[in-house]
Amino acid sequence: MDIIYEDNWIIALNKQAGIPVQPDKTNDNSLFDNVKKYLGFEPYIINRIDRPVSGIVIFSKTKESTKHFSRTIQNKETFKTYFAVTENILEDNKGKLEDYLIKKNKKAYITKNTTIGKKAILDYEYFGKSINYHYYKITIKTGRFHQIRAQLANRTCCITGDVKYGAKRSNKDRSIYLHAFSILFYHPFKKKQIIIKADFPDKSIWNDLKTKI
Repeated sequence: MDIIYEDNWIIALNKQAGIPVQPDKTNDNSLFDNVKKYLGFEPYIINRIDRPVSGIVIFSKTKESTKHFSRTIQNKETFKTYFAVTENILEDNKGKLEDYLIKKNKKAYITKNTTIGKKAILDYEYFGKSINYHYYKITIKTGRFHQIRAQLANRTCCITGDVKYGAKRSNKDRSIYLHAFSILFYHPFKKKQIIIKADFPDKSIWNDLKTKI
């Protein structure tokens, strides 16, 4: 369990890919279980990331603080940054993607029907490439289900290992190369902005990306 930030109200961890944030039907040990054991009581989940994704997950220590942090995380002044390794490239090196998403059968789909879809917005920036793959920095403006995965895949820029969204092959550890790298937000109790960062997984592809940041 990699704790990257803790105070009287919250605890943030750098989740490994493959570990579920909360208990599910697989009965695999979850991040929630580990935090509960560490704290000695049940925490409250502030944000979630998909099981095959690595990076920042935040838990609140009290029910009251959960309300404040949940509102804060949804605030437009909160910035969540991800890094993705993709098979192909987007048309421009830098830009914005804006779509409407619907959720069906545990997957997100792009729809042109704005009455049923939820708006999904992200900013992206190209950070170079390795021999076979490409690196992107992504800042999400909305927190939609599988947003980054679906929006990139819709433009034939699939995340490496993400066969659910069209990648050519899976990674051996069943991870996908998407990492929740940082979150900048206003702390409702400390009354100041703080930033939490999660180091990349110790893999050659991520180590190569580090040299380009």
